Amino acid sequence: MATIASLKRRIKKLEKASQQREKVMSRFSEECICFPQGHAPQIPRVIKRNIAFSVKCPIHGDRFRWEEAQPRIFRASYLEKSDWHRVLTRNWLNGWAGPRHIPEQYCKAFLASFPADLWSVDEEKEWDGDVRKTYVRLQDGSRIQVEQCRVVVKALPEPSFYREPMSVLESEPGNWQTDTLQTMARLLSARGRIVDPRVICVPKKEISKKETENVKKHAKEGTVPS
Repeated sequence: MATIASLKRRIKKLEKASQQREKVMSRFSEECICFPQGHAPQIPRVIKRNIAFSVKCPIHGDRFRWEEAQPRIFRASYLEKSDWHRVLTRNWLNGWAGPRHIPEQYCKAFLASFPADLWSVDEEKEWDGDVRKTYVRLQDGSRIQVEQCRVVVKALPEPSFYREPMSVLESEPGNWQTDTLQTMARLLSARGRIVDPRVICVPKKEISKKETENVKKHAKEGTVPS
């Protein structure tokens, strides 16, 4: 004869199994824009990872784990152009072994952050003294900054084959990152996406439930939370 304790354990197991099943089934929902498990976007530029992470799934919230989007090996930023064409065409000629190797859900999730009718891979580089700024002109005419690097002269250790110190470019953060996130949040919110650029700037624990609801409200109205 089953005891009350054993019945409670069975109920908990059934509830857990039911919740897990609902979670798995919701991944196949048309509204889900999460990246497939094990296929987090490998984006070299931090600002683009921020943009992708700021877009939330209407069902699950965060669409991938932040640490999984950090490329495991060095990838030059110019490879982003080929990555973009792979997502758009799913064509093996763009570097994939075959279209079946690009999950359809991955393309759906990627385009949720970088819509084909808005995003562009054409970059413009400008120099301001020893600072190099990289911009992307979007298809609606907007221009956003995606990178800022400063020339840094580094002394080489002895012995060295070079007689002169070496000049290298180092990434330089700044207010331009916030401006870029705010611009993309406005444009993506106008397309019906739930966007919260503040999650990159402050820890999650500092964002209250009320603020989260405020973000959803602004997303429906096509505005950006202050």
